[in-house]
Amino acid sequence: MELTGTFVSTLAELREFLAHTDKLVIVYFYTEWSPACRRIRFEFMQAELRNPDAMYLAANMDKAKAMAAKLDINLDNIPAIVVFKNGRQLYTATLITAQEFNKMDYSVPEEEVLSVSDVTEVSNLDLQKT
Repeated sequence: MELTGTFVSTLAELREFLAHTDKLVIVYFYTEWSPACRRIRFEFMQAELRNPDAMYLAANMDKAKAMAAKLDINLDNIPAIVVFKNGRQLYTATLITAQEFNKMDYSVPEEEVLSVSDVTEVSNLDLQKT
């Protein structure tokens, strides 16, 4: 099954999405050739259909290596999910399985949410850059 949906491959594209939504944003990092990534592809697409209040973005690691590196995602820890809300990085889940993806709880206490400055410090991702 081929992955469908909205794709991002650059920091500029990700910044654009984050700047223009107050929805929860879930970014799925994958490759076409990884068996682990293929196993959760269906769950990712189903989650998008079940949760219209969230924005689901897919980032192919073969095209989004620089963006992934800024978020500390690499080929050794995919499939990975990075979750944002209001331009803030909530958390990252790496080497995620289909079962883990289906059980993810996106409700994170406000005090645990990383601010944009924390994200910049942790992963060198400058979300404010124009």
